[in-house]
Amino acid sequence: ISSSQIPCVAAIRVVMLSDGEMVLNPSFKLAKSAPIEVLYAGTADCATLLQVRANERSREEVDATIQEAARLVGLLLEKQEALVKPLQTAQVDMGDDFQYGDSASTSEVMAMGNLHRPSNNVVPTVELQHAIRTVALPQIRLLFAPGGTTADMSNPRDIEWALSNLESEVTRILQGGPENASREMVRRAFSGVVAEALRAVLAELGVRPDGRTGEERRVAEGAVQVLPGLHGASLLDVGYTQVMCSVALGRQAEAIIRMGYLQGDASTPLLISYEIPAFANGTSTHVAFKYGSIEVDRQDVLRMALESLVVIEDAAVRTHCDVLGNDGGALMASVGAATLAMMDAGVPMARHAAGVTVVTISTEGAGAPSDASEGEVAAIIVDPSALEERHAGMILMLAGTRSGITGVNADLREPIPLSTIREGLVRAGDLLPEALSELEGVLEGRRLDSPHVPVSATFTIGVDQKSRVIGARGANVMKLEQVSGARISIDNDGKVFVTGKNNEAVETAKAMVLAAAGMGASGTGMEATSAGLGVDGVGE
Repeated sequence: ISSSQIPCVAAIRVVMLSDGEMVLNPSFKLAKSAPIEVLYAGTADCATLLQVRANERSREEVDATIQEAARLVGLLLEKQEALVKPLQTAQVDMGDDFQYGDSASTSEVMAMGNLHRPSNNVVPTVELQHAIRTVALPQIRLLFAPGGTTADMSNPRDIEWALSNLESEVTRILQGGPENASREMVRRAFSGVVAEALRAVLAELGVRPDGRTGEERRVAEGAVQVLPGLHGASLLDVGYTQVMCSVALGRQAEAIIRMGYLQGDASTPLLISYEIPAFANGTSTHVAFKYGSIEVDRQDVLRMALESLVVIEDAAVRTHCDVLGNDGGALMASVGAATLAMMDAGVPMARHAAGVTVVTISTEGAGAPSDASEGEVAAIIVDPSALEERHAGMILMLAGTRSGITGVNADLREPIPLSTIREGLVRAGDLLPEALSELEGVLEGRRLDSPHVPVSATFTIGVDQKSRVIGARGANVMKLEQVSGARISIDNDGKVFVTGKNNEAVETAKAMVLAAAGMGASGTGMEATSAGLGVDGVGE
């Protein structure tokens, strides 16, 4: 790509070690153990991808690691340019429709790609963009302005419905007209006009379509013990966004994640899933090809934000988050809901976590001139609605505790200056204590004596004694489990894991295993440890 003069980006992974040393492109093992891990793509001053995993580190440390990653990407691009410069031509000719030279922007390259994609000519023409701005922009601005319409627009679904009707009417008027506009061309141009209206109303009136200012976030309200049949469950409302989270505890043997060919299998106490049903977005069907991949990506972000806080070792914490209503900020609301559910189940956690979302409204897509001057920092909106997320250029999500940041994920739909990302981190970090305080109010009623957290013991028997304990086809160990009420697992090296609902079941199973192995109740000749996993360490 670089040799063709198309503007190119580079990607890099950087970790900060405990002593502050930065390591470029670390091994999987080093990356997992490092306090901060940053995945960054883009240029030295503009990002196209950003993800951060941190073990409760300060905002300054996270910012320093991001800046180091950006600096290294700049050096990598310089070396890349030096290598390919002899291969470059003075200009690349892509035909009469599009030409560019050394100064081509990322937006121009994206337009070139769409224009020359076979059978997919969906780039709106200048004439079509002007026609849609003329027809739709005044009505959209009236819809977004407070008191601009006599209809009740307090429900976000009403605004979405009004925009959908307006888009259908504009499509009916322009489709097949002199501009030869397809439905997809109209949709893209209309989306850009909506983003332009969002920016304009916020800049001129200081309010958003739902009546909040750009600095105002919605209050989170939650409840625990909402599903008594489960080990733990919670319900969290943030405006019209609603998340229900359930937790069920299982055996340690279930806590295995397939990480792929290079990394192999990994053991983790936190197994988490994330789902947004179609009705949560106000539709009856899913968007094909996007639905599953987005949810897998989101559950990885959730695991990254919470995994370092779960201190249980001998059990699997199976957590499921259902987004029942989505009006923006659903993923970070799920961080709070998962925290509530795990604490409701009595899962030992170092500290409870919450999340904050901030966005910038996109300046690309409509082809209309941007209201912002060149170099001006885009306006950052906190706690976005679903409408604002849909037309965002950057969706920055930050999760953490009062001790520091645990995860950052940025959905960058257009190249975002590093200065804007850093400002977003500051804004989100300032709001995190407020989000944590709202969770603390809910956690005052959490269960501290949950019977569901398993008690476990770990000890070792001789390898030659393992078969005596297991018996023919496992008959002996199954009988031991049945009598004691505990689960028994024996590794090839003779290490025994016993897990039960209470201390009595675990101690009974342990004594029976030792007796079957012929080692006696005292466990002579073995190394034995016992870990009771209660909830004494839970708290902030």
